[in-house]
Amino acid sequence: PPPIPRGPGSRPRSGGSGERRVGHRNSLIIPAHSPGSDEGLEQVKAYPQRSGDIKEACAAVEGLLANAALLPKEKSQLNLVLDVLHSAQQSLAESPQRIMQNHASRPTSSRKQLQRKSTKQALIEQIDQAEDIDVTTKEFLHMFAADGQPHKRKTLRQIVQAIMFMSRLRTSTNDTAKKAFVHSTSMEVGDTLKEALDSMGSVQQFDVFHVDVVTEHHPLVPVAMSVVSSHGLQSYISPGKWRAFVAQIEDLYADRPYHNRLHAADVTQMVHVIVASKPRIFSELHLVATLFATVCHDVGHPGVTNSFHVNTADDLAITYNDKSVNENMHCALSYRTQLKDSCQCFEPLSREQYTAVRKLVVDFILGTDMVSHFDNMKQFKHALEEFGTDIATWESPGMVLHWVVHAADISSTARPLHTADRWTGMLTKEFFDQGDRERELGLPISPLCDRHTVSTVNAQIGFVNFIVKPSFEVLAPLCEVQEALDNLNAYLVEYNGRLAKEKAAQEKEKANGEKERAT
Repeated sequence: PPPIPRGPGSRPRSGGSGERRVGHRNSLIIPAHSPGSDEGLEQVKAYPQRSGDIKEACAAVEGLLANAALLPKEKSQLNLVLDVLHSAQQSLAESPQRIMQNHASRPTSSRKQLQRKSTKQALIEQIDQAEDIDVTTKEFLHMFAADGQPHKRKTLRQIVQAIMFMSRLRTSTNDTAKKAFVHSTSMEVGDTLKEALDSMGSVQQFDVFHVDVVTEHHPLVPVAMSVVSSHGLQSYISPGKWRAFVAQIEDLYADRPYHNRLHAADVTQMVHVIVASKPRIFSELHLVATLFATVCHDVGHPGVTNSFHVNTADDLAITYNDKSVNENMHCALSYRTQLKDSCQCFEPLSREQYTAVRKLVVDFILGTDMVSHFDNMKQFKHALEEFGTDIATWESPGMVLHWVVHAADISSTARPLHTADRWTGMLTKEFFDQGDRERELGLPISPLCDRHTVSTVNAQIGFVNFIVKPSFEVLAPLCEVQEALDNLNAYLVEYNGRLAKEKAAQEKEKANGEKERAT
C-alpha cells in the first residue's frame, strides 16, 4: 500500500473557515489571510520584538518535541525547524541597528526592500541552507516571507501564534476526546469488565471468552473502544459515531461457530498487542485504517469458504466475479454501514485522508484471503530483505500492517492452549458444517471439511507448521511476537502428542481387527 498523508493537514482543504492546513501530522494551522503590516520606521522598530517572538517560537517547538507523539521523521523535521529559528534569532539580533543607521538615507521603496531582504536573511536563507529539511516543511516555512504575495506573507509573530495554537488545540482536543471515550464506556462497564480489559496488552492473559460473558455477548465494542483510547486516536475518529458504528458492525456478525463477533474482538486485540510493541512508528492514520479493517474484516461472514460460493454460483459469487468473495463482501458491508449518518466516524478526516484510509482498509481486508497467503508472504520477505528490520526505513509501513492484520486473523492457535483448543473446536465445527452442506448438495467436499475422514489434530499441526507459525516468524524481526510464538510451539508440542496417541490407537484398532479376522 502507498504512503498516506500524516495528519489533519496533509493538503489544503477547499472552503471551510478560512484556515490553511499544511504539512505533516503535527503541522501547524495557519490563517489563510494575514493582517496588514506596519509601514516604514514603525515596522523597523518592531524587529526587536520579533526577535523575542522567535524565542517564544523556539520554546513552543521545544514543547512539541517534548510532549507530542511524533514519528522519528517528524521529530527530525521539527529539530531542523528549531535550528532554523535559532539561526534567524541570531541574524535578527543584528538587524535593527544596521537598518536604523541606513534608514534616513534611503527612499521608502528602498527601505521596504531592505525590510524584506532582512527578513529573508534571517529566515528564508537559513531554510534554503538546511538541505535535510523536506519539501513540505520548506514550503511551510517559506510562507512566512513570500515576496510579491502579501496575502501569503506571514510574520514571525504569526509563527509563534500558530505553533502555540496548534499545541493548545492538540492538548484540548485529545483531553476532550479522551473524556468522551472514558464516559462512553464507564457508564456501562463495571469492575469485572475493567479487569478483563486491563489485560488488553497481553496475548497470554487476555481472554475474549471472559469478556464475552461479562459484556453479555457484545465483546467487540469495549475492545474496539479500548484500542482507540490506548493509541490516542480520538482526534481522528468521532467518539460517539465510532461507538455506534462498531455496535452496528457487531450486530452484523452472524452467530457462526467461528467467524463471529468473538473472533473479531480477539483479532482486534491481537493486532493491538503487535502494533503496541512499536510505539510511535505507525502514524495515526495507519492505525485508524488498521483498527477499522480489523474490526470489520469478517463482518457478515456466512460460515462458508469462497470455494463454496463459487461452486454453488450464489449471489455473492456472481456479484464479486468469484474473486475473494467473502472479503469483498466484508469491505462493502463495512462501508455501507459507515456511510450511515449515525456511523460516520471519519468526520475529523479530510477528503484526502479518508480516501487514503479507505484504500488501506480495502487492501488489508482483501489481504486476509488465504488464496493470496503465499504470494503475500513472498513479497513481505522480499521487502524485509530490501528495507531491513527498522520499520521507519520502509517505503510504507502499510505493508507491515497489512501482514499484521493477516497474521492476527489466523492467530487463534497462538493463544494459551486452553483458549486455542476452544478456538480449534469452533473452527472444526464450522468446516464440518460446510462439508455436510456440500455432501447434501452433491458437491465435492472442500479440504478439511469432511467430518468422516479429516483428522483435526493432524490438520491443525499442518496448518500451524506451514501457515501460522511462519506468519509470525517473519514478523519477529519487526515486532514483538514472542508470546504468540511460544504459544504456537506449546500448541504443536501438545498436538503432536495427541497425534502420536491417535496413531497408536489406530494401530491398536487395526491390529485387533486383523486378530479378529484371523480367528
